[in-house]
Amino acid sequence: MAKILSIGEILWDVFPDKEIIGGAPFNLAVHARALGCDAYILSRAGCDRRGETAAEQVRLKGINGRYLQKDADRPHGTAVVNFTSPGIAVYHIPPDGSHNFIAADDNTVADINAGGFDMLCFGTLAQKGEVSRKSIQAVLNGVKTRHRFFDVNLRMEFHDRDVIDFSLGRATIFKINEEECVIVSRELFGREMPPDDFAAAVIKKYNTEHMLITLGPKGCAVYSGGRRETFAPPDVPVADTVGAGDAFSAGFIYSLLRGGDAFGAAVFGNAMGSFVASKEGATPALNVAELEALGVRVN
Repeated sequence: MAKILSIGEILWDVFPDKEIIGGAPFNLAVHARALGCDAYILSRAGCDRRGETAAEQVRLKGINGRYLQKDADRPHGTAVVNFTSPGIAVYHIPPDGSHNFIAADDNTVADINAGGFDMLCFGTLAQKGEVSRKSIQAVLNGVKTRHRFFDVNLRMEFHDRDVIDFSLGRATIFKINEEECVIVSRELFGREMPPDDFAAAVIKKYNTEHMLITLGPKGCAVYSGGRRETFAPPDVPVADTVGAGDAFSAGFIYSLLRGGDAFGAAVFGNAMGSFVASKEGATPALNVAELEALGVRVN
């Protein structure tokens, strides 16, 4: 069984009338576990109602909470959602949320190393806080794994050049969407670059093994081993796209870790993304028959 560690935030999206658990690292771990991976999460939960419920959701979803910390001093992380006009949402993430205070010392790094993980998965949002940034970077520097999956996943206008540069330097797989390419190419190379030029520049500078540029309803472009291929997703009736990108990531990881190449893994990722987009919510229960009807095989 492939073993992954997803690192970063578990957030509650707080709408005017409801609260929904999420955060890319949590969503990815949920989907990877549903596919059969041994999924762990390194995060930090508050000791308040939201934090306790988040910890319970980690358990209920079958994610291993060995590295889920408790924080008695800070509230659990939230993304407060307000609508400036119909369909236009603005998010505010308070800076004192527990996910900004993930701890990792030498003992943590040694324990993770002893766990024999196949892949670390991480992004940028949890690296916004200084404490979590230092901890995450200590893990990335100290833990030995075959693969490191970096989904830049820009949020709330946070796109720190040094964080992106460091993360790319530790990643073997880099995932970014088409719109983020504009921002990140400007941050890293001083100019906006078309996706193909940006991919070539990233691979040359950071020696990235696999690069994925997601293209929304057009699917994704994959750069690996000197090749570039694009893959369209299966056509499904879309309920909502929340969490579809995280599902793509989980599908890609699952397929790659069971021995596929990056191109076949992207096909599986597209199928997972389409499956989730056809359902309401970011982490719907996996229906293997429906997923396999989209052209992939779950072992």
